[in-house]
Amino acid sequence: MDQKFSAVMNPEKKIITVYRVSKDGKKTELWSMYGWFRVAGLSNDGKHLVSGHDGMNLLPLNHKKDEVMLYFFNEGELINYVTLDQLIKDQSNLQRTVSHLHWGNYLGFDEEGRYIVETVENRKIAFDVTTGKPHNHITSPKGQN
Repeated sequence: MDQKFSAVMNPEKKIITVYRVSKDGKKTELWSMYGWFRVAGLSNDGKHLVSGHDGMNLLPLNHKKDEVMLYFFNEGELINYVTLDQLIKDQSNLQRTVSHLHWGNYLGFDEEGRYIVETVENRKIAFDVTTGKPHNHITSPKGQN
């Protein structure tokens, strides 16, 4: 691929700007959006940004079952979001830490361009970044989905 893309997040202005970066290092602005995220990933095509929960892999003890865990953007426009109750089948499986609950981890993009999360229920879920919908479950305990 001759082109690479980068996303630059400005926490003071809360602006994310995506650039095309040529082989010689020249940056060309493609699109920007309002926001700043602790967890974010940009797809290889430079069009799709995925962001995660501000608490990263931890939730407050008083969290909501429908807490948004993933946002999917196409060139700055929100196309879908995924809530905790869509990721975790049984909320009692959340793991208590000293002050929070651990829900899982953001693994990022795989070689096929899907965005992967791994839950405390030992499931890896792959999302199609063009729709923000689950593509499939990569692994499930004992063959369960």
